[in-house]
Amino acid sequence: WKGSGIDTRLRLSIGRLRQELMGFLDTKGEEHIVPTLQKRMKSLDRSLAQRKTAPTQVSRKALESTRFSEWKKRVGNRTLVIYDKSLGDWSAFVVRPQGPVEHVWLQGAREALRGTWWGLRLIFEQAASLDKDRREDFLEQTQTEALTALESLRDELLQPLKLDTSESVVFVPDGELHEVPLEALALISEGSSSGLVASRWPHPAVMKAKKVSTSPAAILLHNGSPGTRREARDIGSLLRRRGFKTRVSSRIEAFDKSETRYGVVHAASHGNYHRDRWLLNGIQLAIGWLGFEHLRPANLKGALMYFGSCESGLQNEASGLSLNGWLSAGLGAGAAELMLALWKIDDQSASAYAKSFYPSWCEGSGSAQAAKTAREHVRALHPHPFSWAPFLVVA
Repeated sequence: WKGSGIDTRLRLSIGRLRQELMGFLDTKGEEHIVPTLQKRMKSLDRSLAQRKTAPTQVSRKALESTRFSEWKKRVGNRTLVIYDKSLGDWSAFVVRPQGPVEHVWLQGAREALRGTWWGLRLIFEQAASLDKDRREDFLEQTQTEALTALESLRDELLQPLKLDTSESVVFVPDGELHEVPLEALALISEGSSSGLVASRWPHPAVMKAKKVSTSPAAILLHNGSPGTRREARDIGSLLRRRGFKTRVSSRIEAFDKSETRYGVVHAASHGNYHRDRWLLNGIQLAIGWLGFEHLRPANLKGALMYFGSCESGLQNEASGLSLNGWLSAGLGAGAAELMLALWKIDDQSASAYAKSFYPSWCEGSGSAQAAKTAREHVRALHPHPFSWAPFLVVA
């Protein structure tokens, strides 16, 4: 291949194909794999000869023939967007319910993330560190800058995908995109993406084809402060009116020693996120800490796990390799839907989001639509992205 003009991306895709095929050696034997491998490689060679000027199309074909058909079954009528930086530059695979997989290069994504996202994250962190009065002044001063930054991210990460406004989208982030509010990019201005209903998964392999029936029981946990206690009681009252049997508590024992399978587990409290030590991750209640070790299938199977606590949506970049965040821990314990937050947020906007989310969710619109409704509601009250952009849904 030396001097033939075949780029690194094509070599990587064919290498992936070879690795996948060789994985059948243990079960099917060399007499099966060698002819199969030769046949598939010859097919790629023919495609290459026909498409010398478009190696990315050959790359897409090689990947399309692997597992995308399986993932299509799990997302139903939604569009799956898989972000990927393993091929050198950022790109995305757009998997629609009908039609071929589209491979889109995101040529400006690297610079947008490097020059825009980290500066925006510093704005959010500084806002969270200020007291209420100083924070309001700071948010007013930085609102235009923050919105411009989100528009730049939208232009490089979302607009090139040419998603239709009527589409429901499931994002699968990669690398630092796990920390970027992808779901919020569609709301920053009127445009081709303004109507998207978006959720995310850490990887399509963990998506469930069937949803477990929701239990009519809910537990609302809080840290004892007036604001979180009020939020827990208000949400509990709303759920009771929708037929849930609810319990409100500020003690870890209420959840840890319960044998109830819940339809909703809601935590209204501040939390701690530690990237490298999962045992140090937790949500502080009035009595005790709620940690990963307290999440059990007996309580969570099929549930909505609503943890709008500070940085509850963060995780390590190598998603799925270990217990690396509430997202992985919740899915591992059987939760069907998760509502999490990407950065430290104030009680006022978190409470407003929750009170807008649940009525829509209880009416059966789905957690992704409920999240969009709540995001729009909070933005109308608090226009700075610090307040309305951190919330994500896994569904």
